[in-house]
Amino acid sequence: MPKKEETTKTTKKPAAKKATAKKTTIKKTVAKKTVAKKTPTKPRKKSVTKKKSGGLSTMIGEEHKKARRVKISRKDLKKDELQEISVQVVNYLTAHGNKVLVIAALIIVVFLTLVLVDMSAKSKKETTSALFTRARQLYSIGAGEADVSTGTLESALADFTNIIKQYPTSVEASLSLYYIANVNYNLQQYEKAIDNYNKFLSTGIKNDTYNLIAKTNIAYSYENLGDYGNAVKILKELYDNLPKKTEGESSNDYISRSIAWDLGLAYENLKDIPEATAVYQKIIKNYPSSDFAEKAQERINSIQVK
Repeated sequence: MPKKEETTKTTKKPAAKKATAKKTTIKKTVAKKTVAKKTPTKPRKKSVTKKKSGGLSTMIGEEHKKARRVKISRKDLKKDELQEISVQVVNYLTAHGNKVLVIAALIIVVFLTLVLVDMSAKSKKETTSALFTRARQLYSIGAGEADVSTGTLESALADFTNIIKQYPTSVEASLSLYYIANVNYNLQQYEKAIDNYNKFLSTGIKNDTYNLIAKTNIAYSYENLGDYGNAVKILKELYDNLPKKTEGESSNDYISRSIAWDLGLAYENLKDIPEATAVYQKIIKNYPSSDFAEKAQERINSIQVK
């Protein structure tokens, strides 16, 4: 019986050892844990991991990169702008259809009005030009005849007067004043001629020939009326302002000689012999081979005899 007890004792001992072994292992693991807690660990570097391509942020990033690589041309921008404008226009037309129709109608009315005004102006100009041409032809016929045709000149006068009444702001109206004055001068209506020549000059028409003839005819009208003072004043102004050219260079040469001759005669009529003699001497000096030089010398001889 004692032997059996021993066996039981011996069999129980290994179990105790195992228990102690478990305790020691638990202590060791606890010790390791405590050591791990006590010892400072180095901070781990954050590892950069690539995100999967299926993520939303990845897709946005890729599109942003693509957008930076793509260059947008000005043509593309203009196309986009045109598209936006077209859309806006269509939307506006859809929302404001009645207003657009009214505006379109107004534009058409304005356009047609401008066309009609232009056509009317052209027609008016053609009519004015035709009347003026006919009146000038009548004047040329009446004034060109050896015996001035009073009837033809009066017909021309009526046409010129009609142009001034119907088309007062036209160029033809201004020129009609000049021709009316010419008609008056040819019909020896000198006071009317002076008045109409001055009206023509006041229009400011830039025509040197017409202006010169108008001024000389005013002077001659004054002479015919016996007003030699005004005649001398106008003729002297014309002679002083005309360019002095040598003989035969242009028609102005004849005009200057003619004006000088008339100025000398006007001084004679004023009984201003010294001034008349001085003018005649200039004619002889400046135009020695002309007919006016010979006539001027004759006038000087006549004045000295008196």
